[in-house]
Amino acid sequence: MLYIIDEYSEEITKKLDESVLEVYSTNGLYYLYKKADNKYYSIYANYVDSIKELAFSNIKTPYFYDGKRLVYLNTNNKLVLAGETDKKELDLSANSIKKIYDFLQ
Repeated sequence: MLYIIDEYSEEITKKLDESVLEVYSTNGLYYLYKKADNKYYSIYANYVDSIKELAFSNIKTPYFYDGKRLVYLNTNNKLVLAGETDKKELDLSANSIKKIYDFLQ
């Protein structure tokens, strides 16, 4: 189970979700978590009403998410740069570093 600890509200601990397998901190404000259904969900800070399911089904390991851009390793071991309107797959190589940098700028 996933809980939120909020020192600013009357209810200190809130149950967020059940059947959570993994939790990832991707940039300090957004958190991603994987449930038993193998789907990934995002939450902004500790706002329960901000939970949304990610539209990608082949995520192996997420690395960065800011609400608009997602960088992750897919199940084919390709690095994926996913924006709001486009998605690129990259090989795991030093040549991909510049593309990742440009994507995140």
